[in-house]
Formats: sequence, C-alpha cells, structure tokens
Amino acid sequence: MMCEGHKHISSTTARVRCLNRATFPHQTAAIESGKNEKKTKAGTFRAPAGKLAQLTLGVRNEVDPSVLDSDFTFEESGTAMKFPPIGVLLLIVLCSCFVPLSRASPESNSSDYDEQVEAVIEKWRENFRRFRKMTGTAIKIAMPYFMDSVSSEEFVISSQCKHALFQWIADLRAMKPHALRMADASAKMINGILTGTLSNFGSYDQCVETVVPKKNVRGQYCTIEAWPPLPPKPRFYALNQRMEAFRRFENDTGMMGEFTKYLHLFYMFPFRVGVCVPSTCSASDIYNVSMMVTKKFFPVNVTVPRCETKELTVVENYQIPFFCVIAILTALVMCGTATDILLNYMNKDPSPEPATRAYSTQCVLCFSAISNWKVLMDLKSGSDTLGVLHGIRFLSMCWIIFGHTYYHLNFNVLKYLQITIELTSQFAFNTVTNASLLVDNFFFISGLLFIYIGYDIVEKTGKIPNPFYFAIHRVWRFLPIQMFFVGCSTLLPLLGDGPLWHENIDPIVEGCKKDWWTNFIFINNLYRTSPKGCLSYSWYLAADFQVYVLCIPLVILIMK
Repeated sequence: MMCEGHKHISSTTARVRCLNRATFPHQTAAIESGKNEKKTKAGTFRAPAGKLAQLTLGVRNEVDPSVLDSDFTFEESGTAMKFPPIGVLLLIVLCSCFVPLSRASPESNSSDYDEQVEAVIEKWRENFRRFRKMTGTAIKIAMPYFMDSVSSEEFVISSQCKHALFQWIADLRAMKPHALRMADASAKMINGILTGTLSNFGSYDQCVETVVPKKNVRGQYCTIEAWPPLPPKPRFYALNQRMEAFRRFENDTGMMGEFTKYLHLFYMFPFRVGVCVPSTCSASDIYNVSMMVTKKFFPVNVTVPRCETKELTVVENYQIPFFCVIAILTALVMCGTATDILLNYMNKDPSPEPATRAYSTQCVLCFSAISNWKVLMDLKSGSDTLGVLHGIRFLSMCWIIFGHTYYHLNFNVLKYLQITIELTSQFAFNTVTNASLLVDNFFFISGLLFIYIGYDIVEKTGKIPNPFYFAIHRVWRFLPIQMFFVGCSTLLPLLGDGPLWHENIDPIVEGCKKDWWTNFIFINNLYRTSPKGCLSYSWYLAADFQVYVLCIPLVILIMK
C-alpha cells in the first residue's frame, strides 16, 4: 500500500510512518499524538515491544529497496539499537508468523463466506443443468433407434424387463440418483485393447447396492462376454507367436497387422464387461439386448454367463454337516487345551507321566493346542532321520506353489496381457513353465522313505511288516486332511462375492457336491462326473496313494 504524495520517499522513518498510517490509522494516530512515540536524536523512532509487530506489518508487503540499503535504529530507555537490513527482514518474517495481516469483523467474514458458498452452489447447479441437457440430448438421439429395435420381432425380452428399461431411461433423463448410479456402475469403453486389456468390470458393489425407491427393483450386475470371429482352434499354438492363419499380416503396418498379432488370445480370454441393469431383467433378456446391439455395429458371439443381485447369505443343507464338524473339532481343541493346562500348569501336585495316564486322557490331550504347537515347533530329529529330505521337500513345495500361482490365475483380471505373454519368452520364466516337474520330487521322496522305513522295521523287529500296515498308515495320513478340505470347499460361497467370485468358486463347489466320494477313495485322478472334479489339484494325493499301494508287494519281495 502506497501513501499519496509520498511515492518517492527516501527517508526510512518517513516511509515507515506513511505505511503504518495507511495500515493502522488508529494506532499511528495514537503514536503520533505522543502517547506511545518519542523522538530521538538520531531521527528515528522508538516503539514499545507490544507495538513493534504492528509497525512492521506496514512494511511486510511494501518494503522499498532503499530501505534495505540502510539500518533501522530503535531507541528504548535511552539505549540505541541498530538493526542491519537482514535483521529487519528476519524480524518481519517472524512477526508475520504470529500476527494476522488484518482483522475483519465476524459479520464481514460470515457475509463473504456465505457469498462464496452461494457462488459455488450456483456453479454446481449450472453444471447439473448442463449435464441434464446433455443427457436429454443423447437420449433423444438414441430413442428412435431403441424404439425401432423394441418393436422388431428379433427383440424378444420379457415385459417386466422392457418396462424397467423404459423407466430407467426416464429416470436417467430426470437425473434421479438411482438411475445415475446404475449408469455409472456399468462398464464403459475398454482402455488398452491393443496391449491386451480385455476386461472392464464396472463397479460391482455400487450396482448391487442400488435400490429403486418405492419399487421392488434394485441393481443387478450382469457379465457380458464377447468372442470375436476366429478360425477353428488348432491343436497346438504358441502364446508369444502369431497364429499360422494370420501370418500373411505379419508385415502389415495397419490395424490388421496389429490386431492379429495376439488374436489367438481370444481362444481363452473374451472381451468382458460388467453392466448394471434392473433386477427384473433375466440373463436371457440381457443376452437378447446384447445380440441386438452387437449385430448392428460389430458382429461377435455374445454370452451372458451370470447375473446377480445382493441377497441374504443363506446356509444350504449340504453345508450344515461341515459346520457341525467344525463345532465338534473346536470343542475338542478347547477341551484338550483346558485339560493340558490343568494337568501341567495349574496342578501343583506332580502329574503322572504321559505313559501312565489313562487312555481317555491321552486321547483328549491329542487335541491340545499347546501340545501340538510344541511338537510343531520342535526342531529335534532322530539319528535315523534323513535331514536332507526336509530341504528338498521345502524347496520343491515353494517352487510348486510359485508355479501354481500362475497356472490357476484368472487372466481376465489382468491388464496389458501383451506384456505377460512376452514374459514367457524370457529365460527366467522357465522357473514357472517347469514348476510342474517338481511334483516328481515328491514321488521320489515317498518311494525312498517307503524303502527306508521298511528296512528299518525289518532290522529292528526281524520281521517283514504286514502289507496292510503300510496301506492303513498311508490312508490315515492322507484321508483326514482330504476330508477336511473337501468340507471347506462347501463353505466357500459364504465367504465373499464379486464379479469373478462365483465364476471361480462355483465350479469347485459343484464338483465337490458330485464327486466328493472319489477323493475319499483316492480315485479322483481317474474318474469324475463334473468337468473339473472335486479339488482338481488334489490329484497328487490319489496318484501317490495308488503308486504306494502298487509298490507294497514289490518292496516286500525285495525285503525277503
């Protein structure tokens, strides 16, 4: 702020007075009247400490360069204090951190704030009016085409779905929240198709949470898959190479050359989008609408694998038995742990040795969480243990888990599949492609331990063990854990939801509902009635048991 008639003031004192008078008129008037200011011989001014910050405020934003070329001299109680220019700047900065520039009245602040809020609200209203106009224009353009399609004989959908779609369009034009939520939850254009991004799932949770007020209609999430036209699938083809049928476009610099480079991916992965539609529309209704739309613009094969709404979680009858098993096991663990604590920790009398305890007590203690944890964490091993096998088993298991993470991955969730395909040609990726060979290590370990333990029994007892002993021992090791995980598979539908949840979980559940018994008798690798069977990855347990049983006679002959 500048003072009139003092634009070329060179005196430091006069400039400070001028700026201070313009910023703090009342305080300056009081100072100039002699109440708080006193002239000094040096021609400068002295101010009490309480006014010093106020005086510096006038020059915080209006410092003349000439002021920086001289020193400020303050005199208080007859002592002159001289500040260099850099000291004045530091003083101004420090004062500005604690003292506001101006003090407006509360009424003025409230009035300005209300005006700003009203201006922002008006801008939002204007944006909504424009968006509503744009939506109405788009609906007006698309409505004739939609009406012609609805009136055609090919457009076969239920009357409830047709009415719900018309009502949704009307609500969308009226900018009703539920209609906007459904439109927003639907997938739009897929980005990055040429780099292998084939899916856009939309917003699953937003869709199924949408409810139409005063009507028995809510949002329904449907998955639409589109398969482009392809030649017959060859028996063998490489993921990182162009198909033989499209080699003619290898040197094509246009769209055909770019698009056919990875066209073989569509044998496994379709275009996939998630749409939010009224719950009164069935999957067949959505299929007919999708076929009508794609037939006009881009002919593809369309499927609607699933439509789902938000429903209450209901426990099915086939899930109840395993809940009972979990309850019984939980009770046994609690009982065994409590017994272990009473016998070994809270009882002051010396407890009998484990060998002299009652058989029932020993059975209960088998379920103690404390005892089992100690056994699990005990790293001691006998002199007859082949310790090297532990390392082979651990490394092989880690490698197999690493490989199966890729084998059982749903590639529909990935973006930029092109990069993923290019990884397969790199040397380091051999650790993934060859991970399945590590299963042979476990067959080797099983056979080695079979011979090793058998000879150990013969040396200690001098007798050849009963063949049924080996078979029963193997069943006792494999069957309980097999039964437990088959039971766990029945509870998977209760544990989550999402656009890919049922697609991945339902085949497992349906397979175990039909073929659970094949896992219990270890023939699930040879026979199944469902496409993937029950826990397809458990084929190893069945194969291991079968080879084990076949080897029992051979091992006994060798021992003789």
